Parts: sequence; C-alpha cells; structure tokens
Amino acid sequence: MSFVVVGVAATMALIYTLVSTTSPTLASSGAPAASDSPTSSKHAARAAEAPPTSANEDAAIAARIASVIKPKVFGSNFSINVVDAANHQTVFAENANTPRLPASNMKLVTAFNALRTLGPQARVTTKVVSLGGGHIAIVGGGDPTLSEAALDGLAARARAAVLANRLGASACGAKPANECRSVVHVHFVDSLFGPANRADGWPRGYIPSVASNVTSLGVLGDYSPTPALDAAHLFTDAMNSKLLKAKFDAGPVSGSGNEIAAQASEPVSTQVATMLLESENNVAEVLFRRVAIASGHSPDWTGGIEAATSLLQEAGIPLDGVSVHDGSGLSRQDRVTATFFTSLLAKMV
Repeated sequence: MSFVVVGVAATMALIYTLVSTTSPTLASSGAPAASDSPTSSKHAARAAEAPPTSANEDAAIAARIASVIKPKVFGSNFSINVVDAANHQTVFAENANTPRLPASNMKLVTAFNALRTLGPQARVTTKVVSLGGGHIAIVGGGDPTLSEAALDGLAARARAAVLANRLGASACGAKPANECRSVVHVHFVDSLFGPANRADGWPRGYIPSVASNVTSLGVLGDYSPTPALDAAHLFTDAMNSKLLKAKFDAGPVSGSGNEIAAQASEPVSTQVATMLLESENNVAEVLFRRVAIASGHSPDWTGGIEAATSLLQEAGIPLDGVSVHDGSGLSRQDRVTATFFTSLLAKMV
C-alpha cells in the first residue's frame, strides 16, 4: 500500500510523503507503520512495487481521514489530497485544487528541477584569475554551499600561485630579498546572475534576515545584502602572509584572465540536501538561477520563473492554480495546490 499525501494550509504547506508497506489496519488504528527516508533507493523501489489498495481499503482510509479533519485542529482554510502512488487514484481530497501559499515547500519544486536539469553529480567552480599588473580576481561560479574553509583553501592555493609565478607587485624597495613582501590587489566578479534585486512578493524585511541578494559568489549562511563583497573580503584576508600583502580593490573588472586557482563545489545532490534539510533560502535561489541558465533562460527572476514553469510542464505535472515567483517560497505571490504537490511528489519518489 503506497500513498502520496499532501496537506496544504492557507499560509503554510505541510507535506507528508508516505511510501511504505503500510498495514491494512491503518484505517482503523490511525497508526501508520514506520516508513523509510524519502531519499532512499529502497523507498523508490517500494513505491514502484507496492500493489494498489482495494476499493474497500480506500474507503476505510478516506473515512479515517475525514474523521480526524476537524476545524478546531486544521482551521477552515486547508487543502488535502491523498493519492495511491501505485495506481495514481485519488483516495481522499478536500479543496485539493484551491491555490495556497506554499512557503518553503516551494523548495521541492527547485529540488525536482535542479536534479533533473543539472544532474545530481554536477558541480560548479569558484576560480581565481590573474589580471596582470599585480591584480587578481575571485570569480563566482554560482556555488551556494561555499564554506569559509573552502574559501580559505582557495586563498592558500591562489597565494602559492601568486608567489611562485611572481604575479604580485614588488614592494621591496631597498629591503633584502628575504624580507621582501610583494603586494597583490584583489577584485571580485559576481556577474553570472546579473544585478541583484528582490523577487516579486518578497517583503523588504527578508533581506538581511532570512535571505540575501542572489549572487554567484557568497558563503553559505551569509544573509547580508552584500554576500559577494563579504566573500571577497574574507578571501582577501586569507591571502595575506609574511611574503604577500593582499589589498582589496573594489574596482570593476571583467573576470577574464589566466586561472591560477579553483575550488569545485559540492555536487548538486548535496546542495539539494542542504536546501531541503535546512530550508536554506540562499541555496534555493542560486539553484533556481542555475536551472534557468542550464535550460536556456536568462539568469534572473523572469528566466527562473520561465524555466521552472516549462520544466514542470514538460514533466507532465498539472499547473492549474500554480504560480511560481521564486525558488525558495519566500514570495508572498507563490501559489500551489495539493493536487500539484501530489503529482510532483509522485514523480520524485
């Protein structure tokens, strides 16, 4: 017996995916058997192999659900949809096609599109390039899970390359060679996603509290309005040593030059896991932009919306009552239905 169960409240969606070998006594006892993690391979296999429920079982389950849905518990504005994952038949539905605000459950849409479009093993690169004349630049590649430790490692490799290839400007003067400290000017480039701005429907207070401006360079967990600038300062500080003085330079540069160091990101599968397990808004919005780029759309809010919508349509997921405005669910303009989510989850499991 396999189910995809979705309940969507008026202001928050609560989604439960139950794909398990559930006891037929569920309808009478109200206690579902334990289920595996939705991300496990056994979980997906069970969904494919489990037989559909009988009409009597469906009726018993529907009756049990109806008996526990009380206005004093759920309120008056809610939607629920229960679908047998084996045969896609609806077992129970209440306001299943009423558009609701999804909140962070919109990240399931971003996860679905990112895994299908980018691939679970895809990685991007944050690189450092030499611009000549004692100048280098750190170039964001759209890594939403870049850590400070990874940034420190990138700085160490860039520093070694600068010293080994004498890329810094000399500041020795009359000092002996063993006391010489060269100077390098550090720029940053975060132009991959274009100008930073808020999504339609984002309250102003969301930045800098639960999200940052969407940029292609930033450290995981930085919700400031200037994550790229912050990352560039961290990188510059980490470049300093007894032999090298790094100076931050905010002057605009193109980012084209000879690569001297690089840092590969975590794979998309890990980034998706971080997004879902931590409800990480910045990760969601960067993946939203990368999906747009990968599917041939512009790397901005419009392109992200177009990409997400077209990819869902291509997957055969009904979009009646659905309106996508971002990848995280922060937009107060986002709308979904319980029917939409049961269709999406059925594709995912």
